[in-house]
Amino acid sequence: SQYITISLAYHCRNSTKTAPENALRRRISSDLIEETECFGLSFADLINSMASYVEALNGWLHNCVLLPQERSTRNRRPWSPRRVLAPPIFVLCRDWSAGIKSLPSDELSGSIKGFS
Repeated sequence: SQYITISLAYHCRNSTKTAPENALRRRISSDLIEETECFGLSFADLINSMASYVEALNGWLHNCVLLPQERSTRNRRPWSPRRVLAPPIFVLCRDWSAGIKSLPSDELSGSIKGFS
């Protein structure tokens, strides 16, 4: 539907302007703006859902992996999955979560809103 809307807008630009064509142009522009806004909201929802999913999965993995027994109370460092050679899925989820958080999704959402 977006391709058709853009095509109609392009072809309307090349024709002579009459009242019905101006109304059609306004409707097409309105539809394009609506589609762009819908895309922006869907994109933001997708990123938020994915971040929530990965955080939940990462939290679940943290709850399932048993903490190692510390040998000494001195030099106690925080527990790290890499220190005890955690399964690759543990490291993958942690890195995935960090990657999603580092995405410039807010900037992209703002740009999409600015476009419409």
